[in-house]
Amino acid sequence: MKSDLYTAIAQIAAERGIPREAVLQSIQQALTSVYKKSTGSDEEVVVELDQATGEMQVVVVKTIVESVTDPDTEINVADAHEYSAAPVVGDVVKIPRAPENFGRIAAQTVKQVVQTRIRDYERESVLKE
Repeated sequence: MKSDLYTAIAQIAAERGIPREAVLQSIQQALTSVYKKSTGSDEEVVVELDQATGEMQVVVVKTIVESVTDPDTEINVADAHEYSAAPVVGDVVKIPRAPENFGRIAAQTVKQVVQTRIRDYERESVLKE
Protein backbone atom coordinates (compact mmCIF):
# COMPACT_ATOMS: atom_id res chain seq x y z
CA MET A 1 0.00 0.00 0.00
CA LYS A 2 1.30 3.43 -0.91
CA SER A 3 1.78 5.93 1.87
CA ASP A 4 -0.08 9.22 2.19
CA LEU A 5 3.17 11.00 1.37
CA TYR A 6 3.47 9.31 -2.01
CA THR A 7 -0.20 9.88 -2.72
CA ALA A 8 0.36 13.59 -2.05
CA ILE A 9 3.49 13.60 -4.24
CA ALA A 10 1.56 11.99 -7.10
CA GLN A 11 -1.25 14.52 -6.70
CA ILE A 12 1.12 17.51 -6.69
CA ALA A 13 2.96 16.16 -9.73
CA ALA A 14 -0.29 15.64 -11.63
CA GLU A 15 -1.69 19.07 -10.73
CA ARG A 16 1.50 20.90 -11.65
CA GLY A 17 2.37 18.75 -14.66
CA ILE A 18 5.83 17.82 -13.41
CA PRO A 19 7.41 14.40 -12.87
CA ARG A 20 6.92 12.71 -9.50
CA GLU A 21 10.67 12.22 -9.27
CA ALA A 22 11.18 15.99 -9.36
CA VAL A 23 8.79 16.49 -6.43
CA LEU A 24 10.36 13.62 -4.49
CA GLN A 25 13.86 14.92 -5.16
CA SER A 26 12.82 18.39 -3.98
CA ILE A 27 11.53 16.94 -0.72
CA GLN A 28 14.68 14.90 -0.16
CA GLN A 29 16.94 17.89 -0.86
CA ALA A 30 14.90 20.10 1.45
CA LEU A 31 15.02 17.54 4.27
CA THR A 32 18.77 17.14 3.78
CA SER A 33 19.27 20.89 3.93
CA VAL A 34 17.18 21.27 7.08
CA TYR A 35 18.99 18.38 8.77
CA LYS A 36 22.40 19.87 7.98
CA LYS A 37 21.33 23.28 9.28
CA SER A 38 19.84 21.86 12.47
CA THR A 39 22.94 19.81 13.29
CA GLY A 40 25.53 22.27 12.00
CA SER A 41 27.45 19.33 10.56
CA ASP A 42 29.58 19.08 7.44
CA GLU A 43 28.87 15.36 7.12
CA GLU A 44 27.60 13.97 3.82
CA VAL A 45 23.95 13.43 4.68
CA VAL A 46 21.41 11.57 2.56
CA VAL A 47 17.70 11.46 3.32
CA GLU A 48 15.99 8.32 2.08
CA LEU A 49 12.22 8.04 1.80
CA ASP A 50 10.64 4.59 1.79
CA GLN A 51 8.07 4.50 -1.01
CA ALA A 52 5.98 1.81 0.65
CA THR A 53 5.69 3.32 4.12
CA GLY A 54 6.61 6.96 3.57
CA GLU A 55 9.10 6.75 6.42
CA MET A 56 12.15 8.96 6.34
CA GLN A 57 15.63 7.75 7.21
CA VAL A 58 18.61 10.03 7.57
CA VAL A 59 21.98 8.42 6.86
CA VAL A 60 25.50 9.78 6.93
CA VAL A 61 27.76 8.45 4.18
CA LYS A 62 31.38 7.85 5.19
CA THR A 63 34.35 6.27 3.45
CA ILE A 64 36.16 3.46 5.25
CA VAL A 65 39.85 4.26 5.81
CA GLU A 66 42.79 2.91 7.82
CA SER A 67 43.44 6.20 9.59
CA VAL A 68 40.80 8.91 9.93
CA THR A 69 41.89 12.41 8.91
CA ASP A 70 38.41 13.92 8.43
CA PRO A 71 35.84 12.54 10.89
CA ASP A 72 32.97 14.13 8.94
CA THR A 73 33.60 12.01 5.85
CA GLU A 74 35.71 9.07 7.04
CA ILE A 75 35.42 6.14 9.45
CA ASN A 76 38.08 3.63 10.45
CA VAL A 77 37.75 -0.08 9.75
CA ALA A 78 37.20 -1.01 13.41
CA ASP A 79 34.28 1.40 13.81
CA ALA A 80 32.84 0.41 10.42
CA HIS A 81 32.24 -3.14 11.71
CA GLU A 82 29.27 -1.73 13.60
CA TYR A 83 27.55 -0.80 10.30
CA SER A 84 28.94 -3.32 7.82
CA ALA A 85 29.58 -7.06 8.16
CA ALA A 86 32.79 -7.01 6.12
CA PRO A 87 34.16 -3.47 5.84
CA VAL A 88 36.88 -2.91 3.26
CA VAL A 89 39.09 0.17 3.02
CA GLY A 90 37.73 2.41 0.27
CA ASP A 91 34.13 1.21 0.59
CA VAL A 92 31.33 3.49 1.68
CA VAL A 93 29.20 2.85 4.75
CA LYS A 94 25.81 4.39 5.57
CA ILE A 95 25.37 5.32 9.21
CA PRO A 96 21.76 5.88 10.34
CA ARG A 97 21.09 9.09 12.25
CA ALA A 98 18.01 10.06 14.20
CA PRO A 99 16.69 13.42 13.02
CA GLU A 100 16.67 15.78 15.96
CA ASN A 101 14.85 19.08 16.26
CA PHE A 102 12.63 18.36 13.26
CA GLY A 103 9.85 20.45 14.70
CA ARG A 104 7.42 22.97 13.36
CA ILE A 105 10.08 25.39 12.12
CA ALA A 106 11.92 22.65 10.24
CA ALA A 107 8.67 21.49 8.65
CA GLN A 108 7.87 25.05 7.57
CA THR A 109 11.35 25.42 6.06
CA VAL A 110 10.95 22.16 4.14
CA LYS A 111 7.57 23.31 2.86
CA GLN A 112 8.98 26.62 1.62
CA VAL A 113 11.98 25.00 -0.07
CA VAL A 114 9.78 22.42 -1.81
CA GLN A 115 7.34 25.07 -3.01
CA THR A 116 10.21 27.16 -4.38
CA ARG A 117 11.77 24.20 -6.18
CA ILE A 118 8.44 23.20 -7.70
CA ARG A 119 7.89 26.75 -8.98
CA ASP A 120 11.43 26.76 -10.40
CA TYR A 121 10.80 23.45 -12.15
CA GLU A 122 7.52 24.75 -13.58
CA ARG A 123 9.30 27.88 -14.81
CA GLU A 124 12.00 25.78 -16.48
CA SER A 125 9.36 23.62 -18.15
CA VAL A 126 7.57 26.67 -19.56
CA LEU A 127 10.82 28.16 -20.86
CA LYS A 128 11.71 24.90 -22.62
CA GLU A 129 8.40 24.97 -24.53
